[in-house]
Amino acid sequence: MKNNEKPIGIFDSGLGGLRLLTDLKMQFPYESFIYLGDTAHLPYGSKSQKTIQQYSEKIVTFLISKNVKMIIIACNTASSLASEHIKQLFNIPIIEVVTPCIQKAVKLTNNNRVGVIGTNATIQSTIYSQYIKKINNKILVFEKACPLLVPIIEEGVQNKMILDELFNEYFHELLEFNIDTLILGCTHYSIIEKHIFSFFNNEIKLITSSNSINFLVEKTLLMDNMKNCTKGYDDMYFVTDLSSTFKEQAKILLAINTINIDLINLV
Repeated sequence: MKNNEKPIGIFDSGLGGLRLLTDLKMQFPYESFIYLGDTAHLPYGSKSQKTIQQYSEKIVTFLISKNVKMIIIACNTASSLASEHIKQLFNIPIIEVVTPCIQKAVKLTNNNRVGVIGTNATIQSTIYSQYIKKINNKILVFEKACPLLVPIIEEGVQNKMILDELFNEYFHELLEFNIDTLILGCTHYSIIEKHIFSFFNNEIKLITSSNSINFLVEKTLLMDNMKNCTKGYDDMYFVTDLSSTFKEQAKILLAINTINIDLINLV
């Protein structure tokens, strides 16, 4: 198989990365993808950095065994806590989702007040505020952990009343902080981004992985002469624990009627 014909590997802790994958498939229609959702260890946001690094090592090893040409870490928690670690271990292009989101937020904010929402582990790492300050130390950053959002998104709950209750709990400080730009620091949150946008009266700039990394993927493919011009292989989907909820949600997110998902055990 030629290098440009190889698939792109992408992984997340669960469903969230499928939202990113949907946009990547539209942007790069001739590329093939191998997706892995580490659903057995969901959520990553409550795990230690060492544990997340160990999970990420095993996932990258598996994806490389499938002959991928590059890897996208769709999980913000793994991007925050494990990307530098695995970049040192593996000789393959690896793209994380944190840096592109930060760069876009810094560019778009008008009042220099940026909010970040994410898992406990991501927020506790303070990686967003650290990186933003390095680019522009005049920007004020308010980071807020939203631990209950990932579980309800995985369950497919998008009831407006339930979401609004959580939003009122998690976002009231962001409203008081008068942010004009909000980074969704978890790929899962993109699935409910319309609800989040509506909560802020459609008057906020939402920064997501999906609207931030395409240019970097394009740049990496071109730089390493890896861009494919003819679709040759079907996409593949793997999980470490398969539930009927995941399968049904995956079909909705990918806008397909049927999907074949293989169950694997990462050792």
